[in-house]
Amino acid sequence: MARQTVRRQSLQQSMSSAAQRGMFRLGFFGEVYAELRKAEWPTRQEATRLTGVVIAVAGLVGAILGLLDFLFSILARNTLS
Repeated sequence: MARQTVRRQSLQQSMSSAAQRGMFRLGFFGEVYAELRKAEWPTRQEATRLTGVVIAVAGLVGAILGLLDFLFSILARNTLS
């Protein structure tokens, strides 16, 4: 009889901790949603402009790295031959 009581108590504890974890997850995502609602989002025009800036900078960095790679390959080829 004592074993049944112990098992029942441990089962209740594990169920309550599982329920608490579930409530924590729901609470966490609720807080995330509330914070996202508070954020100031860019307008479509700002997002489009900033996307263009990112693409331009990425292209510029790619071109610079490509040029440096080309120059170093020429230097290495002339040095090793």
